[in-house]
Amino acid sequence: STVLNTTEMAPDKLATRADLLKYYNGVVNDVFMPSGRVHLFFNCRFQDGAVQHVSTGEKIQIDVLRSVVDSTYGKITIPSKRAPPFRIAAGVQVVPLNDITQIDTRQYQKFVVVGAGKSGMDVVTWMLGNGIKAEQVVWVRPRESWITPR
Repeated sequence: STVLNTTEMAPDKLATRADLLKYYNGVVNDVFMPSGRVHLFFNCRFQDGAVQHVSTGEKIQIDVLRSVVDSTYGKITIPSKRAPPFRIAAGVQVVPLNDITQIDTRQYQKFVVVGAGKSGMDVVTWMLGNGIKAEQVVWVRPRESWITPR
């Protein structure tokens, strides 16, 4: 296990983009690659025993000894990277949760948070900790969330 050292070690502060990139760069270069057991092909697609770089088209034939791990298997989409899967009424502003800290929240009387995952919990916690009253927040979620320590 490798510790993620953030620029601010307070438990209520999230790691920055730079913190995460530094962490994963270290894990890849200092742990995975030197082991010789893992080969990483970023920005590539795997098909018919070869990886092909998305930008250059370069193909590399792969001899798989044990297994291929396809991290795209779940086809997970990041909500902030796509249009909302529902209609937005005229005059309603939709803000990806990562951008909530960039808007002047005082100009709004009501907020609707969609989603019950950790990110939804994080944004509601941030809102309540930054002057937005609970009565101003409508939280749409399919069920109560349970978080278990890992």
